[in-house]
Amino acid sequence: MAINAEDIIKASYVKGNMTAETRDEAIKEMLNIEAVAGNIGDINTVFDAVLAREAEFTTKLMDDISIPHAKSAEIKRAMVVIGKSKNGIEWRPEVDYKDSQEKDRVKVVFMILVPGQQPGNEHLKILALLARCLSRKDFRESIIETEDPQTISAFLVEEIRKKQEARK
Repeated sequence: MAINAEDIIKASYVKGNMTAETRDEAIKEMLNIEAVAGNIGDINTVFDAVLAREAEFTTKLMDDISIPHAKSAEIKRAMVVIGKSKNGIEWRPEVDYKDSQEKDRVKVVFMILVPGQQPGNEHLKILALLARCLSRKDFRESIIETEDPQTISAFLVEEIRKKQEARK
């Protein structure tokens, strides 16, 4: 079954100009977006679930991009939460950012949140779709450069639709 991108990606789930400087701060800031927090029972439980997954293996997949994800009973609906930082976020605590290049920082975070009681592996399907979209450099650059949450969400929804159509 195809994922309905419009159900999981909304402008109200997009946070531009994040103030977070670290991965943990970024995850908390994104979980506290009003529209996102309204779809979560206990934010601390979801925060812990995202960090537990991150502890297994970093979700920084490519320059400037990270895709953390979690499945929890505290999540009421599937969501892709997008956070952007012009200065970049120190995503991997084990990296000494004082001596690293700018590319070691994350500028866009796509956080996938899925209800724990949801059968199957929807979060992995969403992750695979996002990864296919983000494999295009021009798409990544467009997301990084775009400021308007409505434009970002519409652009991502359209790109996912194209990827789903191409697979039919």
